[in-house]
Order: sequence, then structure tokens, then C-alpha cells
Amino acid sequence: MEWDEEAARGAVSAFSGLFKELEASYPECIRKLSAAWREGYLRCGHKRLGRILLGYSPEEACKVRAAKE
Repeated sequence: MEWDEEAARGAVSAFSGLFKELEASYPECIRKLSAAWREGYLRCGHKRLGRILLGYSPEEACKVRAAKE
């Protein structure tokens, strides 16, 4: 599958809109989530944090795929 920059930008825009809606409804929750993301990003990276948001356990989120040969 080839990367589609236009589709990616559309997905980012849609996510941004949803995030702003959630922030308007749950400002304290979004503030805490954003702060936790910034702190965690520097320690473990966006992929592991994203896996947690997708419902993976911490153990599953930290599994590293075998290096490509």
C-alpha cells in the first residue's frame, strides 16, 4: 500500500476536530491526557503510547518486533 499524503492530512484534520470536541466536553481529562502523553513520549515513544490508546496491555505495548533483515 502506497502512502497517501492527502488522506493522511484528512485523517489528522478529522482527529483534530474530534480532539477539540472532547476537550470542550472534558477539559480536565484532556489536559491530563495531553500532559501524560508529553511526559511519556520522551520516555517510551509514540508507538508504545499509541498501542496503549488502542487497548493493548503495557506488556503488549512494549513488545518489540524482530529487526527486519
